[in-house]
Amino acid sequence: LLSADGLKLQPPMWMAVQCVTTSTSTADDSCASSSSASASDIGSLVNLEAFPIEDVSHPFLAAARTALFETGVASFPDFLRPAAVAAAAGEATLASPTAFVTDSEHNAWQTERNTSLPADHLANLFMRTRVASVATDEIGPTLKRLYEAPELLAFLSALLQR
Repeated sequence: LLSADGLKLQPPMWMAVQCVTTSTSTADDSCASSSSASASDIGSLVNLEAFPIEDVSHPFLAAARTALFETGVASFPDFLRPAAVAAAAGEATLASPTAFVTDSEHNAWQTERNTSLPADHLANLFMRTRVASVATDEIGPTLKRLYEAPELLAFLSALLQR
């Protein structure tokens, strides 16, 4: 993936961006074919053998919840099937020309530097964040299918206990 300024970006494996058909672009055949399965066919996108998200009582969910609450991170490597990642990457490439790009430096709290604290204090540790975002109505079929899957919503609700 390339950002608007031409920098090469590598998306996380769980993230996908879709085919976009706008007044300035058209979806190619590989993107169009990714929309052929029904929105509830989550198994064509998610590796259900490793991550049985349809079973909210499965032990992997308890382990993920424990990791999330102990470390702040629940990691799901290879959550998406390789074909879904490939489709999403192609769709992201199509969407990238219309992405809104931000590039900023901030601390974890997104506050100003605190001169009353030492320079090496965590509140004064600033990091660079570069993000390219595509509007929801411009995402294509792969990510849309994932976002609209009731199984994913139920899994995330169980993970977050909400």
